[in-house]
Amino acid sequence: MFHLSYATLLGWSPVTRMLLDRKRRSDPAFDENEDGGRAIAVEEGISALVFGHVRRRRFFEAGGTVDPGLLTSIEEMITGLEVANVSRLVEVVRSEVAAKVCAAV
Repeated sequence: MFHLSYATLLGWSPVTRMLLDRKRRSDPAFDENEDGGRAIAVEEGISALVFGHVRRRRFFEAGGTVDPGLLTSIEEMITGLEVANVSRLVEVVRSEVAAKVCAAV
């Protein structure tokens, strides 16, 4: 589920590309750096990190917000990958989190 949402919302999912056999082999740089082992490991790491965060918060059954530290960790993990260019999405999420935190105080 995480991988399909990354592909849909971010236009980035090396795992989905691998599973669908849609790696960009015609461009050796993309094949190695964006669709290769490091990018797949980063995506799997982000999925595990997010799932653990959500599970510890009991899947937000009682509401709540995403910890801004989680977003910072994800930003650090994606540095140097094409998905880092989608930083505008991260900024939108950060502003929504900040607004919810302020409203709760």
